[in-house]
Amino acid sequence: MSCRPDPSKIFVCVGFGFFVEFTLTEAVNFIDKKCAHLTSLSDALTQDAARIKAHIKLVLEVSLILF
Repeated sequence: MSCRPDPSKIFVCVGFGFFVEFTLTEAVNFIDKKCAHLTSLSDALTQDAARIKAHIKLVLEVSLILF
């Protein structure tokens, strides 16, 4: 008996060290959804960083005027 890998399925890391066996179509769907989710998180963090940077700049400008 020989152990042959099944090329129609792959293991995908779904997070926290867990891997799930997907068909190629399922894997592509999962990865597309995961990329969209990570992109939206990245966009939100970028907006937060820009808002914080603007607040810091405002505080620095006000402190230069007052002192």
